[in-house]
This record gives sequence, structure tokens and C-alpha cells, in this order.
Amino acid sequence: MKRLVTVAVAPFAGRCALRAEDGPGSAPQLLVLPPRVWLPALVDEHLAVDADLCRDERVLGCADVLLCGGRLPLGEAWHRLTGLTAARPGCRLAAVPLIGGGLLAAEGAERRPVVVPCAPVSGWSLLPSCLHTWLTAGRELAELAAAVRASAAVQGAAAVRGTAAIR
Repeated sequence: MKRLVTVAVAPFAGRCALRAEDGPGSAPQLLVLPPRVWLPALVDEHLAVDADLCRDERVLGCADVLLCGGRLPLGEAWHRLTGLTAARPGCRLAAVPLIGGGLLAAEGAERRPVVVPCAPVSGWSLLPSCLHTWLTAGRELAELAAAVRASAAVQGAAAVRGTAAIR
């Protein structure tokens, strides 16, 4: 499956959010950022491809974001993600959803995978596109993961569900 995704930085309930859409008539999804985390106004369009479903090498080679469909335990996700980034070094971001919530994501072939915590959500497939926009804004994945964890520590464990979740 391939799609052109548009992500825009948008305000949401006094916080910053990334609003992702993958075509006309699709329901937008939000990644609400932790309190006091802001990004400059920007719109990011990119090609997102499900590496488990797409068999067209040309499309896979052009993908800005590669995602893997099924939720995996951390060890299996790590193996899948490192293999994917090694095979597609031109891809900006690759991500695998984790059992229990969150994503394991890596920027390019040279970067170490990072767990980005978020609540388990059914509409996770646009979350990697939001992470691509975070990178496009000049930020790093580890920075977002640390901000989410810090916010959860300050506000309690339930805060994770409200700090980095697609709604």
C-alpha cells in the first residue's frame, strides 16, 4: 500500500499537534505533542509505503516513510527495522509498531532505532508520517521520545496516553 500523506503543524487544545491526512475524504489524525513542545508552522508532503504489502521495488525505493504493518515485540521489531533500513538507505524514516503501544523508528540507515512511546491506538499508520514531519522540522526522534517520557513522569503514567497519541 502506498499513499501521499500531508502533515501540518496545528494548534490543539493549547498544545502543538501534527495533523496527518492521506487523501481527500480521509479522516485526519492528530499526534498531540507533550506540553511545552512546539514546532514551527510547516506542511510536509511525502510518500508513505507499507513495506509488508508493497511488492513494487520502484515504489519501495522512492518511499520517504516505510512502515511495517503488524505489531511486534521489541526484539523482533528491532530485527525487522534494522533489516529494512539497511535494504532501503534512501528512505528518511522507517517504523514498526510495537505490541503494547509505541513505535520503533529509525531515521535513515545510519541511525540507531528509537522507541517512541505512545498509547496503543488503532490508527497508528499515520504516526510514522508525523515523525517524518518532526524530522523535517529539524528535530530528532530521541528528542521526541525523551519529551514524551519526561511529560509522563511529571504528570503520571496516564499522561502517556495524552502526550503522544494519534486521535
